[in-house]
Amino acid sequence: MGYRQALVLRWSRRDRLAVLVVAVTIAFLTGVTLLGLAMAGQTTAIAAEFDSPGTVESFDSVDAARQAADSGEYVLPVTTISVDGHQRTVIGIPNPPPEVTSRGQTFVVPSGQDGVLASTTQVRTLDERVDTTSGSQQVTLAPRPAGELVPDGWYVTSASTVETIGPTGAFVLSPTSPGLVPTDGSVPLLSVLVFFLLGTRQLVDVLLLASLAGGVLVAVTTFSVTRVIVEDRRDTIAVVRSTGASPQSVYAIFGVRALLLTGIGVAFGYALGLVLVRVVINTAVFAGAPTSLSIAVSPEAVRLLAPTSAFIVFLGGVAGVIAARPAVRPPPATIARPSSALPTPDASFAALRRRLRPTLLDWGALVPSTATLSVFVVFVLLISASGGALASLTPDDQQTITEADASHPINSQVPTAYAETLQQQGIAASPEILLFEAAKGEPFLVRGVQYEAYASVSNPTLVRGRAPATADEAVIGADLARTLAVDVGDSLTLGGSTRPAFTRVDIVGVFTARGVEDDQLLVSLETGTRLSTTRDGVVNFIRTEPIESGDSTEPTVSVLDATARSNETRTTLRLTVQNYGLAPVDDALAVSLGGDTREVPVELRPGQQRRVSLTFPPRVDGTYELRVAGLSQSVQVGSGGGGNALSIELPTEVPTGAEPIVRVTRGGQRVTDATITVTGREETWTTDENGAVRIRFPEPGEYTLETTVGSETARTTVVVDESFDRRFGADISVRPQTPSIATRPTAVATLNNPWGQPVTQTVTLVQGDSAAERELTLQPGGTAEHRLRLPYRPAGTYSVTLLQDGQNATATQFEVQGDERLAAALASSGRQSSGGGIAQAIEIVFGNIQVLVAAMVALVGVMTIGATTASFARSIHAARDEVGVRRAVGASPGRIYRLVLGDVLRVGGASAVLSVLVASVLVWLLLSLGELRLFGIVLRPTFSPALLVAAGASALGLALLSAVVAATSLVAASPATLLAPVTRRAPKRQGTRSSTGGSEVSSDD
Repeated sequence: MGYRQALVLRWSRRDRLAVLVVAVTIAFLTGVTLLGLAMAGQTTAIAAEFDSPGTVESFDSVDAARQAADSGEYVLPVTTISVDGHQRTVIGIPNPPPEVTSRGQTFVVPSGQDGVLASTTQVRTLDERVDTTSGSQQVTLAPRPAGELVPDGWYVTSASTVETIGPTGAFVLSPTSPGLVPTDGSVPLLSVLVFFLLGTRQLVDVLLLASLAGGVLVAVTTFSVTRVIVEDRRDTIAVVRSTGASPQSVYAIFGVRALLLTGIGVAFGYALGLVLVRVVINTAVFAGAPTSLSIAVSPEAVRLLAPTSAFIVFLGGVAGVIAARPAVRPPPATIARPSSALPTPDASFAALRRRLRPTLLDWGALVPSTATLSVFVVFVLLISASGGALASLTPDDQQTITEADASHPINSQVPTAYAETLQQQGIAASPEILLFEAAKGEPFLVRGVQYEAYASVSNPTLVRGRAPATADEAVIGADLARTLAVDVGDSLTLGGSTRPAFTRVDIVGVFTARGVEDDQLLVSLETGTRLSTTRDGVVNFIRTEPIESGDSTEPTVSVLDATARSNETRTTLRLTVQNYGLAPVDDALAVSLGGDTREVPVELRPGQQRRVSLTFPPRVDGTYELRVAGLSQSVQVGSGGGGNALSIELPTEVPTGAEPIVRVTRGGQRVTDATITVTGREETWTTDENGAVRIRFPEPGEYTLETTVGSETARTTVVVDESFDRRFGADISVRPQTPSIATRPTAVATLNNPWGQPVTQTVTLVQGDSAAERELTLQPGGTAEHRLRLPYRPAGTYSVTLLQDGQNATATQFEVQGDERLAAALASSGRQSSGGGIAQAIEIVFGNIQVLVAAMVALVGVMTIGATTASFARSIHAARDEVGVRRAVGASPGRIYRLVLGDVLRVGGASAVLSVLVASVLVWLLLSLGELRLFGIVLRPTFSPALLVAAGASALGLALLSAVVAATSLVAASPATLLAPVTRRAPKRQGTRSSTGGSEVSSDD
């Protein structure tokens, strides 16, 4: 074998160690890359059906919007007006209005009408004078149905009307998406897919940084091992140089040697990484971690790993060339005699130098060990940052309540009223909607919240501005504010998260909070609802302080309606029951009526209603206690079912000369042949088969009507005056009669025309912020129903009002059920986890991110030990003779280890301190450059003294362990072996034959 082959191919145990270190480094990069891309690919696949149907961009002026708009894009001018002291946004819609298509469904922007400003919050049409940007103007305010794309609270009108009022800006809406990720200042109308795509890019950026760190470890390892080989082969190199080999050829030999060493390590590491990543996944599954990651070598992984591997091989080759310089640069005559002279120390520092001077090692290990330990500390800081982020998602002082069978929080549907009822019981509870957004090329998380409720659970600190007061205001986390370059007073345009939409929010405050909450935008629940697929009155999850599950075994069932009818043989009870919990109920329901108890089997999904019937012994008419699942209420028992009071029905205000229909009912049933008398009049009237009769009132005044049926008598009073208008007779009911907090009841106004001529009225049902208006015409004797679907309400008493032409209010009250058992019921029936709702999203949607973190911790530790071992190996190898002498004169292996550890405490201690400083500076620089972000979350370590001390101590521990590993081969050898001279005969030249038949060029140590 010639000298070139010998120098390239003769490998010692240290070379094999270097191959192992390179292999572990590549295994780390391969495993983390495959895991990261699998996580990102899984989330992208989930979101793929949400490809954005278009984009929208905000401009400060209509002219700027028109200049930016391309063919096929729409310019939507906007302005603001003041209504009842509140600033409201007005948007102008061109004719015909734009429309977009998403997943086969067409979404149309509400059309605008000249001179009319329409909003979903407007109850009825009014002509009012409002304050605009150009002064006070007379406008028509009108209601409109809930629309698509445009926020419900905005007023919609024609584009020309906004131009007349005075525009303050404009949106440009593109009904087609220019690409998966907008490259200009626009935001997607559907953001969830773009969020994951941009998050994947950030993940790839972090993986590239990891590959750079891996390259540093490989370079240090290759350099250290090659330097040892160079020192061992100085005689051989001297002979080679003396016989005519040029320095370039020697550089080439060691460069090829390092390339070969690194290349084999890369190949072995790739295979090892494929095996390890599957071991990690299988271990996570065996341990019960909820991960569903599927590992595959995708084209994207190849595009990332191939250049990374080539870069690392290149760095290894360069490190090999640099390591050969000390033995190549000197003249051939001096190569075999390296100078060991040290500069004469200054006398004043002699004592200090003696204390710091290592016994066996030298300070040459300081730089390479600092480089490897710096990489380790960087990973420690970043893992602590990601661990802190995860810890903030799962704090011990919080719980999250979602639907029990929801696949992840985005699919969960929990009534907001649950949170309000918990708050009534003194439990801090925050109803929240989770949104995925993208703007300015950055993905970020948004929460729809009630800010006061959110603050009661998360306790954020407002560092600038104030809390939001309206639906269009928002506060932003300090980290996200820096990322998006926004501050108090700025506006931010948002697209829909899981449904096509857009809106604009005004930033009124900047807050700081723990962990990832500092990387989020907080908008109102109204805004969150419009940007997501959640319904009104429903959120994705509720975060609470810890709730005791309690010992109650009662099913989470409430009674919505109850009617009881009795005859001579039995009492039949009909119930409408509902499961107000978040888990299914399959149980025997105990029902007690007046002391008698029956059981009926029920099977109810969360929120499901069902009718059940039971029979009890016969009872006399009256009111009885009904008790179901621990909840009690009153029920009226009678032969007609329900209430049995006799009543006279007619308008309470009658115009003079009118002849209204008068009805007599008992328990809701019409009474025939009932005789009616009117005070001051001798005439009597008898009801027909419909329980009705017409009675004329020719004179103004107040009259009392009376009827007697059997032993019951009913009276009512009517006022007659010529100033009264003819209005509908009205009766308001709420269905179901006693709704629960998990019910959206319906208010029903039953209207009739009791007059002898057609009547037209504008009727409006109002309950809180909800209203439904309708213009209705009824013929004489005609009837109709007007309905209003009410939102979920917390436990309490509420009223519903009916207006006719804006006045003559008729009202009724209803009660929403809810008791102190709700907290325990939610804690035991809902899907519950420690921490915030995003914790479940990351756990389930992202796959189990702790799996990735655990793999990173293990592999980083292993490859750092290997690289640091290589950096100490050269220094320890140089002390071979001294170790042999010490062993020969009686030093035990333990004594040698203590000397090595003492030296490492000096050199490694300095390396640990320097590595903490270098790593902190590197992380700070990366943060300043905006490189440490994953899915919009900034990986920002705390840089606390405790963390830095822990990182430094860990680095020193690794240095000590690495030194022990490096010293093991020397300590295990006998003194004779250590003191034996290393035979280094010159290799044969190319084309000549050695008399011994070979050349020994290295020892096998």
